[in-house]
Amino acid sequence: MDTVIDRIVRAIRCHRYIFSTEMELQAGIERALMDEGIVAEREVLLSPTDRIDFMVGRVGIEVKIGGTYSALVRQIQRYAHVGQLCAIVVVTTKSRLRALPAEIASVPVYTIHLNSGL
Repeated sequence: MDTVIDRIVRAIRCHRYIFSTEMELQAGIERALMDEGIVAEREVLLSPTDRIDFMVGRVGIEVKIGGTYSALVRQIQRYAHVGQLCAIVVVTTKSRLRALPAEIASVPVYTIHLNSGL
């Protein structure tokens, strides 16, 4: 039996993306999830100051094509500490952002590295 995380990861990895902005990549990810019958909610408010790109049940998905490693870790730490997520999937195109810890604040973190869409 596939877990929700397995289905999410497979759907995102198996899709071909053409994008030049993070918003375009998010739209592609939304299509990939929908094509696999995965219902995702967009731009979910986790706290008054934190909004995650997608939620599939209690699994959060954050898309990053820029920024620094330390900024991303701080962002994921904030998300993890809210207490609403059972796992976080980070989708990135940057090699420097793909070596995230496997767990942050007791929340499993899964990283998907995609090639650039350009």
